[in-house]
Amino acid sequence: MIKPTFIRDFLTHHWTPLKRGDFLKSPLAKGNERGCISPFERKLMGVLICLAITLIATFITNDLMACGPSFNQTTFTYSVHPDFPLADYAKGNLGIVQPTYARSYLYVAYRYFSGIGFDQDEQKAIVSLWDDRLNFGWEQDGTDWIKQWQDARSKVPNTGTPPEIRVYSEINGDWWVQYLNYKEDAFLTATKTLNTMIEKFGIDSPDVLDWVLAQDKVFSNSSKPDYSNPPQVNMPSIPDPVKPDADGLIKANRAYQIASANFYSGNFDTAENMFREIASDKSSPWSKIAPYLIARTIIRKSTLSAKPGTVDIGTLTQASEELNDILSNNNMVDLHPSAQKLLSFVTFRLDPEGTLQELTGFIIKKGHGEILKQQVDDYTRLLDGFLEKYRYLEETDQIQNASQYFNELSGIREEDVTDWIITFQFQGDPWLEHAVDKWSETSSLPWLVCVLSKINSDHPNFSDLIESSSKVKQNSPAFPIITFHKLRLMLESGEKDQVRDELDSLLENNKLPISSHNLFLALRLKLALNLDEFLKYAPRTPAGVTIDADSMEIPQTYDQELIDYANKHTFLDVDSGRVLDEQMPLSLLKEIVTKEILPENIRQEIAKGAWLRAILLDNEKMSKELSPILANLVPELKQSLDAYISENDSEARKFTAIYVILKFPGLQPYAGVGFSRRTPIDKIDSYRDNWWTSFKPEEEKDVVDREYYGMGYEITGTLKVIYPENSPWFPDFLTDAQKASSRGEWKKLYQIETAPNYLCTQVINWAKKNPSDPRVSEALHLAVKSTRYGATDKNTSSFSKQAFQLLHKQYPNSEWAIKTKYWF
Repeated sequence: MIKPTFIRDFLTHHWTPLKRGDFLKSPLAKGNERGCISPFERKLMGVLICLAITLIATFITNDLMACGPSFNQTTFTYSVHPDFPLADYAKGNLGIVQPTYARSYLYVAYRYFSGIGFDQDEQKAIVSLWDDRLNFGWEQDGTDWIKQWQDARSKVPNTGTPPEIRVYSEINGDWWVQYLNYKEDAFLTATKTLNTMIEKFGIDSPDVLDWVLAQDKVFSNSSKPDYSNPPQVNMPSIPDPVKPDADGLIKANRAYQIASANFYSGNFDTAENMFREIASDKSSPWSKIAPYLIARTIIRKSTLSAKPGTVDIGTLTQASEELNDILSNNNMVDLHPSAQKLLSFVTFRLDPEGTLQELTGFIIKKGHGEILKQQVDDYTRLLDGFLEKYRYLEETDQIQNASQYFNELSGIREEDVTDWIITFQFQGDPWLEHAVDKWSETSSLPWLVCVLSKINSDHPNFSDLIESSSKVKQNSPAFPIITFHKLRLMLESGEKDQVRDELDSLLENNKLPISSHNLFLALRLKLALNLDEFLKYAPRTPAGVTIDADSMEIPQTYDQELIDYANKHTFLDVDSGRVLDEQMPLSLLKEIVTKEILPENIRQEIAKGAWLRAILLDNEKMSKELSPILANLVPELKQSLDAYISENDSEARKFTAIYVILKFPGLQPYAGVGFSRRTPIDKIDSYRDNWWTSFKPEEEKDVVDREYYGMGYEITGTLKVIYPENSPWFPDFLTDAQKASSRGEWKKLYQIETAPNYLCTQVINWAKKNPSDPRVSEALHLAVKSTRYGATDKNTSSFSKQAFQLLHKQYPNSEWAIKTKYWF
């Protein structure tokens, strides 16, 4: 069995700009640097998934769990990271900061809440960190670096076709585990050296040609892996030494090439010795950089030569000594920035707790510019590691251990920024009590934010906290989150009128990020005084179009048409969608679709759902009244709906409706949330998003009498703070009669089977009574088809067989019988 941990271990411990991909950590590790996928990890995981599927299909013959694709989804409020562009967040436009944000975003929030903020250089550094982690594009495989080198190479006559260059290499010939072998600097250095050689010796010089061919060997130490065969250990590609009487520069350059080739091929001892020789040769142009290359070679030896998932502590300690020698030498001041970065990497692994404390003191001070990027990167990754254990305990319901671990974390919580980030993220009594103590002790804005985000309106400090919240000015970076939680708490305490007035004023003068604006709309929705108000605050603008892979909220980039559609429309979020689909009776839904308060795309979905629901409930009066409304909103249905209305009797009208439903699999008895079904209404969706599934959950099949019926919408993510109990919500303006009507409709809907079973039953019954109806053969064909492409259950196959046999018995020579070769 392939273990996913070997990838994580490699990426955690091997020195490469990839570092580790945080998405490989447990998805339960909320608040870590999730959603940060390196390009290589995307490619590697793609290979792993494809191989795993192939292996499973090849070797396992029993029932398999389906492995589905990732789908586009409408994200109304980001929970893993702030809205885009992230530069706005870096400038202090924080909006409603979420405890589930990755910790680098919470660090930024803390600095703004504390009044420290960031200068422009620091903002650029932190945005660069986020861009590297999220990496919206696909694989950065070094193509641009290689091309720049090959363009320079092509100027030299007789060099021939350049060899293939790969920037990644396999560890010990294992193509499962790769690292970035050739960085951009390697190609920049080669290009610069070639230009120097041409300037001194001339472009037609044999010495220049010889150097280029030697450089080809240097860049040939990452061979292309053969995925169809067992991994092979690559043979080193080392240039030959030059003649003893060669020019001094040619000798020096060749020595550097040979040392580099040994470095890239993994001959680290040889490379180290050669770089030491170069360092001692003061006539070599490479002698000044050689001490840095010695340390870098030792680091690679420590990580790549050790057992996967480990580092050689002794060798890494040696690298630390080499780097400290460089940093203490004023004659090597040009190497200090690069050496400091390498030393940070080394101490990161040798003394994680000490490094965390040191970094904490560093990152809370202003004016570090570009260096801040690496320091925050290291700080958050170290913090993630320390917090894994607690998050596991919390997510596995071992909360009885929370207090113990709260105390265990005291060592890393000495600095206020770390204490605040951890406390803001974690839930439970010890964290709430600690937040209250810190706020009482400091009266600081960060701790006010922390306490407000955790309490309910029955908390003893409620009044004092509301009073303190009201003093926060509108120009404060904390104003949105403070105001949101203040209003949330006031709503819980019953102060609806005041909350409504403040929300109306805030939304009218809104300059908030979309995610935050949507949360304020959700809060305002709960205060709707009438139907028109509800419809006004129900639509939401998507914060983004994302891919539902591991809840990482990765922005979707490849379907521009879909993104453009999302940017031009509003949609229902789960709170408003749940009310419309679960609490509104048909009579009210009919009224809603005639009101232009809602945008047309939402009214289309509500109208389709209401009409189909009326058919399922046998509410002919309502379905007839809805038909012209639906035909106006969805013109492609007009002809079919006209035929439905023109039928002379109820039984014929019902079959016509069934015929329409079969021909339009995009008809579904609900409005839904987010994007509507993207497949055209008259086409079969490839992923079985056709018609409906049974309204009754599998575990409730025997439940007959319930107080509440619904679609099973679940409040998740950021909306949970507004609906902590995930309980059904009936708007205040609904009358008792409307609520009773809605419950009655749902009680009937709960008895209706999944679409294929229901449709087959209806068609079979009509076909037996009306065999001469010219539509019957097609309807039977479509009914069988629904059992292939609709939501099925254990009984569906029986219905499919009945429809199939009736079709072939009554209409054996029809085109529809010929097209229907199987039942399912």
